[in-house]
Amino acid sequence: MPTAEEVRDLLAPSLMGRLDSYGTELDVTAFEVVERGRSFTAVLDVSVLGERWRVRLPYGAAEMAVFDGRPADDLVAWVAVLIRTHLDEWWATKRTSGRSRKLGERLPADQTHDEHGPGRS
Repeated sequence: MPTAEEVRDLLAPSLMGRLDSYGTELDVTAFEVVERGRSFTAVLDVSVLGERWRVRLPYGAAEMAVFDGRPADDLVAWVAVLIRTHLDEWWATKRTSGRSRKLGERLPADQTHDEHGPGRS
């Protein structure tokens, strides 16, 4: 069974760097996977329009399949697309949806990674 760090390494190539979100460029600068029982949270540090954000996207049993044995490439790709899609939805709805608002926190421009967020970039 892959560790959270190994799953992070599988997903990171599809998530790190610049992503287009409804015409706005999001730059994922750090990414971590935090496993908790039968669920995990994707924690992403994002720079966009001069702002820095930490976004925590929760996932359940279906997505936990990426932790089973040696996950197939198509499963890894599906989970990465799901995370990207949810990051896009968060950005598009964070000002209008209470649920989305709770998933992200704005970071000071000079904050570095700490024990409460991604430790690798």
